[in-house]
Amino acid sequence: MQAGFILNPSGRVHIKEQCSQYLLMAYPQIGKQSGILAPPIELAVFQAKEPMEATIIRWMHRIISNQRHFLVPMEQVFDTSGKRLQARIQDKSAFQQLAKQLKVVSQYICSYDCPEMIFSIQPHVQVSKTIADPAYHLLLAAKQTQSFVGSFEIRELLLLKKHHDFDSYKPMNVFALRP
Repeated sequence: MQAGFILNPSGRVHIKEQCSQYLLMAYPQIGKQSGILAPPIELAVFQAKEPMEATIIRWMHRIISNQRHFLVPMEQVFDTSGKRLQARIQDKSAFQQLAKQLKVVSQYICSYDCPEMIFSIQPHVQVSKTIADPAYHLLLAAKQTQSFVGSFEIRELLLLKKHHDFDSYKPMNVFALRP
């Protein structure tokens, strides 16, 4: 899996026996026609049994394909305690609305004795690891003169899957949002 915005790493749980773990990600696009992708944003993680997979995909497709694509306004933030560059999602209401609609999928998952879906929408996402002191102070000085503010367009969500804790996630399904 490529690096990206993992919004709630504390939400990770050990994968139950006979279950697979799934990860729902948003892949922001920078600009309307640029085709450049920003790092993905984690929306939800859940576990499910193999026989449930087709129903989950069908329900998620119905829910997600009825959503309009949306813009995610972001701005850069410097975490002075951890010396990291972060991006702050200014308006997470579109993610919250999507999470609310996906609750029915979470209820279905729970009905098969699997843990409920963990929605991981946080206002800050990490862009960099800890920055060395000299570089961090240069970034802070640059912040005084300019800072990043922009919007990313979300046009699709990707469902990833892994079978064991030590596996990598593999793409499973792409859900397009309405234009």
